[in-house]
Amino acid sequence: GRVPLTLTFQKEVGERIVAEAGDSQRCRLSVISQLYCNVKWNFSIGGCAFVPPPKVDVAVVTFRPLVQPYVDVPFNIVEALLRMMFHFKRKVLRYPGRVMFENDLKTTNEFFNKATVDPLLRPQDLTLAEWKRLCDAYVEMRPGIVPHDTLHVKVKSRNQQKRDEKAELERAELKKAEEASKGGEEKKATEAAGRDATSTQKSVQTLENVSAESPR
Repeated sequence: GRVPLTLTFQKEVGERIVAEAGDSQRCRLSVISQLYCNVKWNFSIGGCAFVPPPKVDVAVVTFRPLVQPYVDVPFNIVEALLRMMFHFKRKVLRYPGRVMFENDLKTTNEFFNKATVDPLLRPQDLTLAEWKRLCDAYVEMRPGIVPHDTLHVKVKSRNQQKRDEKAELERAELKKAEEASKGGEEKKATEAAGRDATSTQKSVQTLENVSAESPR
């Protein structure tokens, strides 16, 4: 069922797919592709070769599935671990490790020691063998549990709480403005009614005066 595929991508995406350890373009896509396939950059095609011509060049990349993938770990755990580590790509591995283990430094150190991976490296610096050891160490320490970005969830929750508070404040201010506007309209209506009553009273008084002064 493992069939080689030759696919086209935007040139920058193709460069990321084949990026080796230490390359600044190495990312989650690079590692996950190379853990399961031999990837080969064939050539690039200029955008002018297509009709209509796109604004980017195209990369032609071949994926040849490995008979035995580098990792013997459930794919969802591999994908979640890579997503977690590359989420903090500019940080050394210790930082996403602490996030993954809920700021438990002891467990974080145990994780990297078990994998024999330097926690002061950055994700793009790791080889496939080192990623394999990280996956194996994680499964050994937390079998069946998918890595979870607890810090990101907490930050997202705090941000959502702030948005909810802001929305509630805006609703309160809007309600206050509507009540003030309604009160102003009622006041104007009352004043207008008062003026009308006063005007009517003056008119009646004038008529009475005129009637009293008229000769019978």
